Amino acid sequence: MLDQEGLCKSIAVPSRLYAKESQQHPLAGARISVKDNFKLAGIKTVMTNRTFTQLYPVESETAEYVKTLLRLGAVIVGKSKMCSFAAGENPGDWIDFQCPFNPRGDQYQNPGSSTTGGGASLAGYPWLDYSIGTD
Repeated sequence: MLDQEGLCKSIAVPSRLYAKESQQHPLAGARISVKDNFKLAGIKTVMTNRTFTQLYPVESETAEYVKTLLRLGAVIVGKSKMCSFAAGENPGDWIDFQCPFNPRGDQYQNPGSSTTGGGASLAGYPWLDYSIGTD
Protein backbone atom coordinates (compact mmCIF):
# COMPACT_ATOMS: atom_id res chain seq x y z
CA MET A 1 0.00 0.00 0.00
CA LEU A 2 1.13 3.56 -0.59
CA ASP A 3 1.14 6.39 1.95
CA GLN A 4 0.23 10.07 1.54
CA GLU A 5 3.59 10.82 -0.10
CA GLY A 6 3.19 7.98 -2.59
CA LEU A 7 5.67 5.70 -0.84
CA CYS A 8 5.15 2.30 0.79
CA LYS A 9 3.48 2.13 4.18
CA SER A 10 1.83 -0.38 6.48
CA ILE A 11 -1.82 0.06 7.37
CA ALA A 12 -4.14 -0.94 10.17
CA VAL A 13 -6.95 -3.27 9.11
CA PRO A 14 -10.32 -1.54 9.66
CA SER A 15 -12.88 -3.38 11.76
CA ARG A 16 -16.14 -4.59 10.25
CA LEU A 17 -17.95 -4.52 13.61
CA TYR A 18 -19.67 -1.21 12.84
CA ALA A 19 -20.57 -1.92 9.21
CA LYS A 20 -24.01 -3.27 8.44
CA GLU A 21 -25.04 -3.99 4.88
CA SER A 22 -28.26 -2.40 3.67
CA GLN A 23 -29.88 -1.47 0.38
CA GLN A 24 -28.17 1.93 0.57
CA HIS A 25 -24.81 0.43 1.61
CA PRO A 26 -24.33 -2.98 -0.07
CA LEU A 27 -20.54 -2.65 0.28
CA ALA A 28 -20.66 -1.75 3.98
CA GLY A 29 -17.34 -2.67 5.54
CA ALA A 30 -15.82 -4.04 2.32
CA ARG A 31 -12.08 -3.38 2.43
CA ILE A 32 -10.87 -2.13 -0.93
CA SER A 33 -7.54 -0.94 -2.31
CA VAL A 34 -7.36 1.21 -5.43
CA LYS A 35 -4.67 1.41 -8.07
CA ASP A 36 -2.30 4.37 -7.79
CA ASN A 37 -3.78 6.11 -10.84
CA PHE A 38 -7.10 6.84 -9.09
CA LYS A 39 -7.32 10.15 -7.24
CA LEU A 40 -7.92 10.01 -3.47
CA ALA A 41 -8.28 13.28 -1.60
CA GLY A 42 -5.41 13.73 0.84
CA ILE A 43 -3.13 11.21 -0.94
CA LYS A 44 -0.71 11.81 -3.80
CA THR A 45 -1.30 10.10 -7.13
CA VAL A 46 2.23 9.25 -8.23
CA MET A 47 1.65 6.41 -10.74
CA THR A 48 4.55 4.56 -9.04
CA ASN A 49 7.07 7.08 -10.32
CA ARG A 50 9.52 8.51 -7.79
CA THR A 51 9.76 11.86 -9.61
CA PHE A 52 5.99 12.33 -9.29
CA THR A 53 6.32 12.07 -5.48
CA GLN A 54 8.27 15.33 -5.58
CA LEU A 55 6.58 17.14 -8.48
CA TYR A 56 2.89 16.88 -7.65
CA PRO A 57 0.96 17.87 -4.52
CA VAL A 58 -1.49 15.82 -2.49
CA GLU A 59 -4.82 15.36 -4.30
CA SER A 60 -7.61 17.74 -3.34
CA GLU A 61 -10.44 15.61 -4.72
CA THR A 62 -11.43 11.97 -5.09
CA ALA A 63 -12.23 10.21 -8.38
CA GLU A 64 -15.96 9.85 -9.04
CA TYR A 65 -15.74 6.06 -9.24
CA VAL A 66 -14.09 5.92 -5.81
CA LYS A 67 -16.71 8.32 -4.43
CA THR A 68 -19.38 5.89 -5.61
CA LEU A 69 -17.67 3.02 -3.78
CA LEU A 70 -17.51 5.14 -0.62
CA ARG A 71 -21.22 6.07 -0.90
CA LEU A 72 -22.01 2.36 -1.14
CA GLY A 73 -20.22 1.78 2.17
CA ALA A 74 -16.78 0.60 1.03
CA VAL A 75 -13.69 1.31 3.13
CA ILE A 76 -10.71 2.38 1.02
CA VAL A 77 -7.66 1.00 2.84
CA GLY A 78 -5.07 2.53 0.51
CA LYS A 79 -3.50 2.60 -2.91
CA SER A 80 -1.73 -0.34 -4.49
CA LYS A 81 1.40 -0.27 -6.60
CA MET A 82 1.27 -0.36 -10.37
CA CYS A 83 3.83 -0.44 -13.14
CA SER A 84 5.18 3.05 -13.70
CA PHE A 85 2.53 4.92 -15.72
CA ALA A 86 0.65 1.60 -16.22
CA ALA A 87 3.23 0.56 -18.83
CA GLY A 88 3.02 -3.18 -18.16
CA GLU A 89 6.66 -3.63 -17.18
CA ASN A 90 8.16 -6.97 -16.25
CA PRO A 91 9.30 -7.18 -12.60
CA GLY A 92 12.97 -6.91 -13.62
CA ASP A 93 12.25 -3.63 -15.44
CA TRP A 94 10.95 -1.75 -12.40
CA ILE A 95 13.31 1.13 -11.63
CA ASP A 96 11.83 3.51 -9.05
CA PHE A 97 10.09 0.95 -6.83
CA GLN A 98 10.36 -2.78 -6.24
CA CYS A 99 7.75 -4.91 -7.96
CA PRO A 100 5.27 -6.53 -5.52
CA PHE A 101 6.01 -10.15 -4.63
CA ASN A 102 3.58 -12.77 -5.92
CA PRO A 103 2.72 -14.76 -2.76
CA ARG A 104 1.14 -17.54 -4.82
CA GLY A 105 3.91 -17.73 -7.38
CA ASP A 106 6.08 -20.76 -7.98
CA GLN A 107 9.18 -18.73 -8.90
CA TYR A 108 8.09 -18.90 -12.54
CA GLN A 109 5.04 -16.68 -12.18
CA ASN A 110 5.50 -12.97 -11.73
CA PRO A 111 3.00 -10.24 -10.94
CA GLY A 112 3.19 -8.51 -14.31
CA SER A 113 0.90 -5.96 -16.00
CA SER A 114 -0.11 -2.58 -14.78
CA THR A 115 -2.41 -3.59 -11.88
CA THR A 116 0.26 -5.83 -10.42
CA GLY A 117 -0.11 -4.42 -6.90
CA GLY A 118 -3.85 -5.07 -6.84
CA GLY A 119 -3.46 -8.70 -7.82
CA ALA A 120 -0.57 -9.33 -5.44
CA SER A 121 -2.39 -7.62 -2.55
CA LEU A 122 -5.52 -9.76 -3.01
CA ALA A 123 -3.39 -12.90 -3.08
CA GLY A 124 -1.36 -11.89 -0.03
CA TYR A 125 -3.87 -10.24 2.31
CA PRO A 126 -6.86 -12.43 3.20
CA TRP A 127 -8.53 -9.47 4.91
CA LEU A 128 -8.66 -7.46 1.64
CA ASP A 129 -11.97 -7.94 -0.16
CA TYR A 130 -11.43 -6.15 -3.48
CA SER A 131 -8.79 -4.23 -5.38
CA ILE A 132 -9.75 -1.78 -8.09
CA GLY A 133 -7.56 -1.71 -11.20
CA THR A 134 -7.77 -0.51 -14.78
CA ASP A 135 -6.71 -3.51 -16.87
